[in-house]
Amino acid sequence: MKELFLAAAVWLHLIATFMWIGGIAFILFIAIPSGKQVMGTDAGKLMSVISKRFTMFANYSIATLVVTGTAISVIEIWNPNNADFGTKWIITLATKHVLVLSMIIIHFYRMWSSPNSAVNSLSDSLAPANRF
Repeated sequence: MKELFLAAAVWLHLIATFMWIGGIAFILFIAIPSGKQVMGTDAGKLMSVISKRFTMFANYSIATLVVTGTAISVIEIWNPNNADFGTKWIITLATKHVLVLSMIIIHFYRMWSSPNSAVNSLSDSLAPANRF
């Protein structure tokens, strides 16, 4: 049963990684250049809409990565076959966590500081409309 849970957690972890990192790569290498090529100066409007939609998927991916990463770590730490992780494994894992934490901080900083962010557009849509 533990192996099935571990396999599901690893699968979800990989899917969340693909959604987040793959989405960033898609936006940087396909959506932005294509938007500029087709729409010219109006590409910013397209990127605003794409960013709002992608932010939701990025947030879910980050939450999934945190939950599944924690579950995988707990399972692997208590695995008797992994009693001696070694210094290289610890350094690699610590480096990965620093990089991922940096990406999460950048993501949420950009999300909350941007005037066109999904957070701001959500609060604008919930605010009563000014009808005067």
